[in-house]
Amino acid sequence: MFIARANLYSGSTMFAAATGIGQATAVESDIEMLSPNASLTAKDLAVKTSAAPGLGNTVTVTVRAEGADTSVTCTVSGLGTTCSNSSASATVNAGSRVSLKLTSTGTITPLSVLVGWQAN
Repeated sequence: MFIARANLYSGSTMFAAATGIGQATAVESDIEMLSPNASLTAKDLAVKTSAAPGLGNTVTVTVRAEGADTSVTCTVSGLGTTCSNSSASATVNAGSRVSLKLTSTGTITPLSVLVGWQAN
């Protein structure tokens, strides 16, 4: 299981570490982590934001491997503060660089993004 918190996310495309607590950053290589020396399956993504994105706005979190998006993603919309995706999964090869991508639509105020996902 991986859990992460990205602080001070204020919109556009930014990245966060796949586990641990840190500030969202525009430079993915600054926060990438290394997966174990065994292939794993990323799945069961859950996201909670510290505030709602606002009407007409969204915040999307995507698990990334080797600098590419996986299908493991979910979107917090409007006045909501949570989303989850238990139907998507993606293979992460042994020794892959892993991160979380944060994107948004509309104008959002800075918020924290809590993320949990499994890897088997």
